[in-house]
Amino acid sequence: MAISENIELNRPAACNDSSHSERSEESHYKRDVSPGQRPTAQHDGGFDIVIGNPPYIKEYTSKSAFDGFRETSPYYMGKMDLWYGFACHGIDLLKTKGMLCFIAQNNWTTSSGAKLMRKKVLEDSKILQMLDFNTYMVFESADIQTMVMLFEKNTTADKYTFDYRTLLAEADKDDMLSLIQKQSTGKTKYLTPKIDRTVLNGKLLTFSCNDDILEKIASGKLFLQADEATNGIHTHHDCVNNKIHREFPDLPVGKAIFVWLCLHNFMEYAKISP
Repeated sequence: MAISENIELNRPAACNDSSHSERSEESHYKRDVSPGQRPTAQHDGGFDIVIGNPPYIKEYTSKSAFDGFRETSPYYMGKMDLWYGFACHGIDLLKTKGMLCFIAQNNWTTSSGAKLMRKKVLEDSKILQMLDFNTYMVFESADIQTMVMLFEKNTTADKYTFDYRTLLAEADKDDMLSLIQKQSTGKTKYLTPKIDRTVLNGKLLTFSCNDDILEKIASGKLFLQADEATNGIHTHHDCVNNKIHREFPDLPVGKAIFVWLCLHNFMEYAKISP
């Protein structure tokens, strides 16, 4: 049964890694929907919005959950989570400029199994906002890190910035509420990362306050100013050359400097004349 046939209208989809794999034969989210109720993207070119909390299921915990999707979806890959497929197909269901809003795991930005989802998000959507709750557990019954993500179906937007918000370690409920309202606390951080489709193609999505510096370094446009540069590191000569001999006539050209210095220092210490 394909993901598009697993969508049930008007149903909350709160779930987590363990609850989906353990609840009774996954019947809650795999009930058949009659063709008359089944959502379709044909009307008006797609949906205005797709919103929800998709099921978080790894294939090694429930192979049957991937039946149909595994064989037919272009978004299937090994080590993925089922919800990545929901996100990709959700974007497909949207009309141009339509919105997808999910609350789901926050590890899709760096997980190896989410490679196809990152590709889909970068190529077919514009990231508008991410609210990363980090180690703060939004769902009390689920020990899993989540984020809220908002994407606009858009295949042309490039080199844009978006609203990225994240909680820091040991944040509490008040910090979480402040994050939603974009109010600063000691446990909130706000960034405006830049999305460049060409640069990020095939890469992990990591966001930090150092992105601008790293971008300049990668582009080869970060140079030292005149007052920051010197003539580099000087390596010491291992023997006397003509220039040194002119400044120190007592040192014969070709004399090993280190050996001469050691001998000179020893004689000085022992009060021995050469």
